[in-house]
Amino acid sequence: MRIPRLLTVLTVLLAGFGVIAGCRELPEPIGVGPHPAEPRAGAGQARYQSITDGMQDYQIVQPKPWGSVNERVAPKKK
Repeated sequence: MRIPRLLTVLTVLLAGFGVIAGCRELPEPIGVGPHPAEPRAGAGQARYQSITDGMQDYQIVQPKPWGSVNERVAPKKK
């Protein structure tokens, strides 16, 4: 008989804590600068950056002879 009563008490407490936790104020949002709606907030300097900066050329090339490379990296024969 004691276990159902204990479960009832724990359920009521847990539900009460959930209601209390839901009623608290939300924390201030974390921002990195002034609010966007602030008319006096400054804007960053606009700058041009090409979309091809740092691009590498990946054209297809002919395969190189692999025999000498394979011999160089292969384990030495005993």
